[in-house]
Amino acid sequence: MSYVYVLAGDERERELAFAEALALTGGRRCGARLVEADRRIDPGRTGYVGCGIELLASGKDLDEVCRKTAEMKIASDGFAVELVRVPRGLKVRRHETASALGWVIQGRPNLDHPKERFLAIATPEAMWFGRRLDATEPDWRHLVRKPHGFSSAFPSQAARAICNLAIRGGERVVDPCCGSGTLLIHAAALGAHVTGFDINKKMVGTTNLNLK
Repeated sequence: MSYVYVLAGDERERELAFAEALALTGGRRCGARLVEADRRIDPGRTGYVGCGIELLASGKDLDEVCRKTAEMKIASDGFAVELVRVPRGLKVRRHETASALGWVIQGRPNLDHPKERFLAIATPEAMWFGRRLDATEPDWRHLVRKPHGFSSAFPSQAARAICNLAIRGGERVVDPCCGSGTLLIHAAALGAHVTGFDINKKMVGTTNLNLK
């Protein structure tokens, strides 16, 4: 089984996003914001994986992907087909793409309350199509809403990616300049044992409150 993941974040964060995705999936780059891998991960655990699919078919264009999908005789009752364009301004029509792929899936669609979601990922060079991986709110978005923070705090999205590069659970993580504890919060959420220090006693108090 193969999976394709689409990375979020802007161009300045792209190398960090790829580093995180490749570390978690063991995959390879297959586009400007895409990673293909044999390992399934939860996009919600990551900082920069926006969405992912369990790959069913790929090809140079929509016609080739439709042909390959039809040959697989996929059956699904109450499904929806969605489209992600990479880059966002790519001239690929959402309705046309969803309709063409919907016609080659055996079963009735349900666009309002789908039981199963399929996703097409379009780039200037190719298209990938598959079952969309469960989409939940990313952990980093939840953890950015800590009770106490300040304007120059480390970005939560980047902190999650950095922690994912090294932490698999059970490690000891020490942050000697912890501030309001952003890195420590993400490390702890991934199963690390954390300790923070800061020259500013107020920041130490803030970190303790945020960790709680």
